[in-house]
Amino acid sequence: MKKVSLALLSSFTAYSIFASAVGASSISDANISAEMLETRVEQLAQTDFNNYVSINEFESELSSFLNNVVLVKEYQYFTPEEVEKWEILSSNFQAIQSSIAPAQTASTASLNAAVNNTYPNLQRDIEGAIVTSKYGAVVLAGVYVATDRANEEQQVYKNRYGFTTTQENEVDAFRHFSWNYHLTDTITITRGAATFIADNHEFSAFGVRYAENNFPTATAATKLAQGIYYTNKVKGETNTASKFKSLFVNSNFMDFNNNEAGRAYESKGYKDNYEAFAAAKSNGHVTTSPSQWTSSKLSSRAYDIYSGAFKY
Repeated sequence: MKKVSLALLSSFTAYSIFASAVGASSISDANISAEMLETRVEQLAQTDFNNYVSINEFESELSSFLNNVVLVKEYQYFTPEEVEKWEILSSNFQAIQSSIAPAQTASTASLNAAVNNTYPNLQRDIEGAIVTSKYGAVVLAGVYVATDRANEEQQVYKNRYGFTTTQENEVDAFRHFSWNYHLTDTITITRGAATFIADNHEFSAFGVRYAENNFPTATAATKLAQGIYYTNKVKGETNTASKFKSLFVNSNFMDFNNNEAGRAYESKGYKDNYEAFAAAKSNGHVTTSPSQWTSSKLSSRAYDIYSGAFKY
């Protein structure tokens, strides 16, 4: 087993330059994310890997295998050699997740219960494997920084304003807004990548349901492969407004809108995500209830955001 050297994390070079430039005294949102990212990258550097000399080698292998095998055919059509390769790759990916992944959220737990999930972190792992193969493990660490910050701040917001629930209301809107705000202020993640990551999250629920409902007794590696395949399949087939609107419901459309608002408002010069959210809410750019707008307006705005036709 080999440990990843920090020197081999070439994608972390940008962070090192940034940290030196801003200095330890800065308390900006970006620097908070940067400090949390540094901790996760240090955890990543201690990850034990089998079969790979460096994390860069693993990322390259994972990306190639997902693009050429997992995303194009279901697990039952893998060759014996591909099955063996996927077992190795998925095992090493789990090592990454064990090092840097946050605990599952309430929304993920709800989805798990809905499909009688025997793989409690399946949605997280579907999303994480796709992100790692496309952008690398350091970006995945940045995703988890943003996730932790948004989940913690959701509780602060809930308590501060006296809410009793966190689903399909203003607190839920704040969490989605903040997650995307922090995705964008985490220095390893561009706005384009943040959009991909947030959309990937919405579509991964289809992968979870497909894997759990159709392969309930399969191995973890099998379910992960099937979930990745189906997530990508559904997303690839969602290329018209009618298809998009038939897949999702108002609460999802609400999420697409609030995700985009968070990404947009990160660059508008507000002190932090709380101030930015208040401004977006005042400007009518966040939806705090699935019934705040008409279904037609909400679904159309969500599709325009997804298709790239609309940005705040």
